[in-house]
Amino acid sequence: MSVEFKAVPAGRAVEIVRAWALHTWPMTADEGVEVYTGLGFRCAGSDPEMFTSDLSPDEDVSYFNSEHGSVFGVRVQLSNLVPEAGWAASLPRSREAFESYAAAFSQVFGAPYSKDSTESSFKAQWFLDNGAGVGLNGNQALMITASVESPEDAEYHLSELEDEKNGIPHDFDYF
Repeated sequence: MSVEFKAVPAGRAVEIVRAWALHTWPMTADEGVEVYTGLGFRCAGSDPEMFTSDLSPDEDVSYFNSEHGSVFGVRVQLSNLVPEAGWAASLPRSREAFESYAAAFSQVFGAPYSKDSTESSFKAQWFLDNGAGVGLNGNQALMITASVESPEDAEYHLSELEDEKNGIPHDFDYF
């Protein structure tokens, strides 16, 4: 039995990412829990930084990271994970979902700072007026995720991207 690629609708993806990205920063860990519970997610295990998604309502597949009680990053699963046997068949649907998310995010956040695609992965990055960073990523496992960076982490990330554009290499991967 193969697992078919499934993704949340673009409007729901925007709702989820907006809730995180446009929240007042700095954000406490308690506020992070309030954000995901306000979106209808819950913690299915014992770590309150881990939470469910629309496509995995009984499994902690999304999370936020905090340090000293402040959230600095969030990763939210927007699609299911397809087993390797289904990658080739699901890739067109995954790319279509990614492109619909990128278009919807662009309507809300403006044009992406960057957008890249290879045969097996695709990503886009936005830096928002409030300082937060938003990333959208699809990979060879045909799972699409969105990430949100705190303004402090986004500023550092943007600085590294600008350095790289100017020929100063960095060894990082924010997606």
